[in-house]
Parts: sequence; C-alpha cells; structure tokens
Amino acid sequence: MMGYLESLKVQGFTTLAVAIFCLGGVQIMCIGILGQYMARIYREIKKRPHYIIEKSVQSDETQ
Repeated sequence: MMGYLESLKVQGFTTLAVAIFCLGGVQIMCIGILGQYMARIYREIKKRPHYIIEKSVQSDETQ
C-alpha cells in the first residue's frame, strides 16, 4: 500500500486532496448545523412542556 502511495507523482495531487477534504469538512459541518436546527424545530412542534409538575400544593390563604 505504501509503495503505491509513494509512486503517485502527479502534480497538484496534494493540493487537490487538501481542497477536497476541506470542502468535505465544511459540508459535514453544515449538515450538522442543519441537523441541530431541525431538531429544535421538531422539539418545538411536539409542544411538550419543559418540565412536569408532579404535585400541586395550594394555599388556604386568600388575598
């Protein structure tokens, strides 16, 4: 495998590989941002409360 990689003597190969990997990273980051955005929308659509009240205590005092 290393012998095959060492035999690659194409000019601009390194530049092309770095550009492809950088653009791929940007694409993955954008997909992650969109995923976070969609997850927040999904949670908002469900309309579930942020917390659940287990027990309600009422006071006898009147104002």
